[in-house]
Amino acid sequence: MEDTYSNKEHIKHQEIKYYYVNKNNLKKWNMSLGLIHIISSVIVIGLFFLYKDKIKHSVVTTDFYYNNLTINYNLMIVLIPFPLLTGLFHLYIGSVGYKYYCSNVLYKGVNPFRWIEYSITSTIMIWIIWTLSGGTNLIQGSLLSVLNVMMIITGFISEYINGTNIEDDNNYIIKGNTKRTPIDIGMLIEFLYFTDKPKKTNWTFIVLGFILFIMIWTVLLSYFLVNVVNNYKNVPWFVYVIDIGLLIMFLLFGLLMMLHYKTKDILISDINSNDTFEEYKNSHHITIFFSNRYNNEICYQLLSLSSKLFLTWILWGGIIQSF
Repeated sequence: MEDTYSNKEHIKHQEIKYYYVNKNNLKKWNMSLGLIHIISSVIVIGLFFLYKDKIKHSVVTTDFYYNNLTINYNLMIVLIPFPLLTGLFHLYIGSVGYKYYCSNVLYKGVNPFRWIEYSITSTIMIWIIWTLSGGTNLIQGSLLSVLNVMMIITGFISEYINGTNIEDDNNYIIKGNTKRTPIDIGMLIEFLYFTDKPKKTNWTFIVLGFILFIMIWTVLLSYFLVNVVNNYKNVPWFVYVIDIGLLIMFLLFGLLMMLHYKTKDILISDINSNDTFEEYKNSHHITIFFSNRYNNEICYQLLSLSSKLFLTWILWGGIIQSF
């Protein structure tokens, strides 16, 4: 077998080739997703002005003993910002912020834009789920929102401390042996140039994030179940669909992160495998796919698109049907 990967310069050129191929793909991908979210947001704004007088207002209260503040608001106003913000983020990283975005996502494995956007949009989504589940206490809703932001921060910290800068960490050290060739992660973006001490995953903040996730959804599901038990005849179908559907989707975000780092650790553990690269690639499809930073980024964005469109249009569909 030709030792394709034993030449350091050839490997470097191959990495640059795959980097730029997928760099262009990510640019088109982000611009397309941005337009989808913006179009969705424009339609939502139009529906809001068309039906705003027919929509029943939601209520939150502080429940202070000495001064009980009650706020009436239209929940659909809360629904408007998150597809719009997501669309603007995609358009920004697909244009002005693209160079910084690619250098972080593809070379370092860190996407700060994602976590900034999630801290805003997923918190809005949590607020909507909490309201639909029967939550009315402003203090409790605010605390849930803070917990959600903290969970997002743990995600960013996990990505930051587990990222690898391929340009700066001397990963071009190669042993000159086909049995220790760098494994091409999915033949797309990232060549892992294994050194004597490859960096394994630090799971601390990933575990902490899951603890916060459990806390948040324990509260949400408690509200939902109490509401169903006490008032099941008046709980509309779309509340069931949204609560269960988004629980699954939110859980998939965390599982995707765990799967990405677990497969990366498997690759590092297999550094001394006796398989050639082709043999390893053909027998470890899942490992190679999910450890790829490009694939990981696409999966995150598809989950984000799916969850936001799901919440937006299931909620609007249910409300319009109730008129």
